[in-house]
Amino acid sequence: MTFKRDNHKNKKLYYQLFVLIELTLLISLYYFGVHWAILILATPIFLIDTWSNIRCANRQKKYIKEIEITPKGINCLLATDKIDSIPYNKCLFSIREKKFEKDKTEIEIRQKRILKSRLIGRLHISNWNQIFEIKNELIKNNITQIKYRPEGYWSKYGTLTADVVITGTALAVGEIAEITGDFQTASDLRTYGVMPIHEINNDLKPNDE
Repeated sequence: MTFKRDNHKNKKLYYQLFVLIELTLLISLYYFGVHWAILILATPIFLIDTWSNIRCANRQKKYIKEIEITPKGINCLLATDKIDSIPYNKCLFSIREKKFEKDKTEIEIRQKRILKSRLIGRLHISNWNQIFEIKNELIKNNITQIKYRPEGYWSKYGTLTADVVITGTALAVGEIAEITGDFQTASDLRTYGVMPIHEINNDLKPNDE
């Protein structure tokens, strides 16, 4: 059975705009002379997200435009006209499917490897009207379903990475500030720079008592 993409729209421009905005914001922080402690905290976060969006933009060049489900496995025809053939025992898929968010339904096709899987492509309902038929065929052929992972570094790995980056940077900057005699900055960084996102999330949780 063969399924074809309904249109060739992609999010390449979307990710490129994010890269441009993030780099502009980062350069602006340096241009307007923002406090060096904030620069050291912000720079790694901006750079990680920029790198993530560049990767996402590059993936848009080779989106899946046709899927053929055969007795032996799945053939994915990419926008580059390359065909990725995956036998059933090495094929994985995940799906984002929520009852009241049908317009966000998306299937992720992956190929199993020794250490980690390789992303082949994503099928979004805005490009694939037959996405639920594809899902049913994947299930019918006993393809292993795994946990869905959204695109983008921060979406995929959550806020924990951001907290680790911020905390590590804050502690390092705090040491430098103390050495240079800026004890107030050192104290503030050690107070407010340790797992800040985790603390904010806890503050936002409703009180059950």
